[in-house]
Amino acid sequence: MFKLARAREKKSRDLGYVRCIKSKDGRVLVEETKIRERWWSYFSRLLNGESASSRSLERGVQKRHLNVRPCSSICKEEVKGALKKMKSGKAVAPNLIPMEIWKCLGEEGLDWLTELFNVIFKTVKIPTEWRTSIVIPLYKDKGDI
Repeated sequence: MFKLARAREKKSRDLGYVRCIKSKDGRVLVEETKIRERWWSYFSRLLNGESASSRSLERGVQKRHLNVRPCSSICKEEVKGALKKMKSGKAVAPNLIPMEIWKCLGEEGLDWLTELFNVIFKTVKIPTEWRTSIVIPLYKDKGDI
């Protein structure tokens, strides 16, 4: 009986739509505009914000590299190393190209990506598509929904 009740309760959860979320101070927000604002502030701080530790880390990196000349271009080995660190099987970016494709393209793909990154680096213009992303919060049946 308990298993049946738990299964029914899980089915009744509408996880396709976030109905409520907690604010920074722990209050429950139910208005759609407030929920959107909270998600925006959360991800903005997570992805762009500066914490005390990141500022001190930056200062340390800057001090270490004071005597190093700025690089003139991005080398192939840097791109190759970055590709190795990328995880396969993750969600695709807005360009719909999975990471596995870049890894399978071999030297030609590596050359193309290196050239693209160098053009972006030299022109100091990031493609607009790279500035936007779609984030879908997924509840994983852990903790308070």
